[in-house]
Amino acid sequence: MAGIPGHRPAEAFRTQLAGLAGIRGTEINLPARSVVISYDPAVLRPALWEQLIRGDPANAAAALETLLAPEPR
Repeated sequence: MAGIPGHRPAEAFRTQLAGLAGIRGTEINLPARSVVISYDPAVLRPALWEQLIRGDPANAAAALETLLAPEPR
């Protein structure tokens, strides 16, 4: 993404995702404004992703809280 305007936020997003348990990788396509997130469904339930992208702010906030919550020790 070097040389592409606005790549710093994309790299920050990729870095944040990489820190989440269950994230296997990301592919960000800035010209197409798309992202592909590879994840382990045994760690991150598919229903959680559906809740995140469905568009309802309350559901998305709850999904993010679940994703970002510290793991129990």
